[in-house]
Amino acid sequence: MTDNKPLVSVIIPTHNRCDSLQRTLNSLDRQTYPNHQYEVIVVADGCTDRTVENISKVVRSLKLRIIEQPKSGAAVARNLGARNANGKFLLFLDDDVVSEPGLIEAHYKAHQNDPGHVVIGPYPPYEVTNPNFLQIALSSWWRKFFSNMSRPYHRFTYRDLISGNLSIEAGLFFDIGGFDSSICGAGAEDWELGIRLIKAEIPFYFCNNANAVHYPTFNYEGFKKRSQQEGYADVIISRRHPELIPELPFRTYKSLPGYGATILRILAFRFPYLGDATAACLRLILYIFERLRLRNLWLKVRNALGIYWYWRGFVYELRSLEEFESISNYNKHSSNRTSKIIDLDLGNGLELAEKVIDETRPDGICIRYGNFPLGFIQNQPGTERIKGKHLRDILLKDFAAPLLEALTLKGIVINSQDSDKVKLAKVIRDKMSWSSVLTPDIVWPYQLFQWKNDIDFWEQRGRSQELEDIKIWYEKQKEIEQSQA
Repeated sequence: MTDNKPLVSVIIPTHNRCDSLQRTLNSLDRQTYPNHQYEVIVVADGCTDRTVENISKVVRSLKLRIIEQPKSGAAVARNLGARNANGKFLLFLDDDVVSEPGLIEAHYKAHQNDPGHVVIGPYPPYEVTNPNFLQIALSSWWRKFFSNMSRPYHRFTYRDLISGNLSIEAGLFFDIGGFDSSICGAGAEDWELGIRLIKAEIPFYFCNNANAVHYPTFNYEGFKKRSQQEGYADVIISRRHPELIPELPFRTYKSLPGYGATILRILAFRFPYLGDATAACLRLILYIFERLRLRNLWLKVRNALGIYWYWRGFVYELRSLEEFESISNYNKHSSNRTSKIIDLDLGNGLELAEKVIDETRPDGICIRYGNFPLGFIQNQPGTERIKGKHLRDILLKDFAAPLLEALTLKGIVINSQDSDKVKLAKVIRDKMSWSSVLTPDIVWPYQLFQWKNDIDFWEQRGRSQELEDIKIWYEKQKEIEQSQA
């Protein structure tokens, strides 16, 4: 290892954001990782704001190279930076991301501990003083996004791969083909790379210690641009990876109930000028709702506005309405056939079930608890292959009600007469509300408390007999708990 051969190459594409880039570079100058072991490559993508001149004068201590290219998009810029990199590891950062001092070191250690992984670091948005509704909503979304990835049982999808704080071995990056340089707009190139990585079964790793802070454009123009980019990205993905079409958001948006969703789609497709005028009116309504502190109404209008701009981005990239019909009518069964299905009995223990999944690597799983069928788990396009560590999280999110029903009938959740078990199982089977984590000693009493608080609502729906059963059962359980206290 010599000073001329860095281990890590930090690659930053930028376009006319000189001040933001300066802040990003300053943070890279304060890293705990030895500065002779990393280099920084800035790719100026058609910059016209004197980025090259200004940065060259200010930043002196970094091992910095600046490469210029005509305006070609973020994917081309990142690939160009990667081709000129000397490091074994490529670390991609956005030009509005400020690194914590330990960021580069955390990425490097993650690769040392688990070679062959793609490492994703968190970069939640900065804290805004006196934030407005939009800033609160966007900040909350980003923080939840990174929080979900930090969970040990998280099952990664292609949408988890975002290039604002991302590292990968250089050899692996070139083997997979890098970013798709034919994608000129932002918002699709990282997701498309994520799809190819998941298809190749390259594991993702979320590194909590690779911290950074994001300084995004927190305004309605930024929200509009991002929504349009998502629509644009979904058209690109549907062309390159048609097996993902059933999982793309537009399939959900197209089938939303009510006339409002249909009108928004028609405006975007056939009357864009009228649609844009309508969007401007909705923007004014958002302002009024915020002034009146009507947060719930504000959220509904904001969501409608986001869907409209999504459709505008979608239509912009479409070649024709015929292509939209072709995409909409895509049949996933024509290209996604499950080949290896296993039968999994949770009654033998979760540890054994997780081990079986890891050993057999199935395409689909029929899960049951003893003689009680719970459902079917299938590998989904764009989602990492199911592993044993994912099982508990899937059970909690997707199979809580049938699992509780089976545990009740087996007498595991409660110790009562058979009639009580059947009645309670019926309540679960009738899709009573369920939430939180499946822990009988904590959540089960909490859920009963929630049911009891909803008694008035249920009685208005004509469920008095069922409620009486719940009341009797609940009082019995309360007596048992008091006697054991």
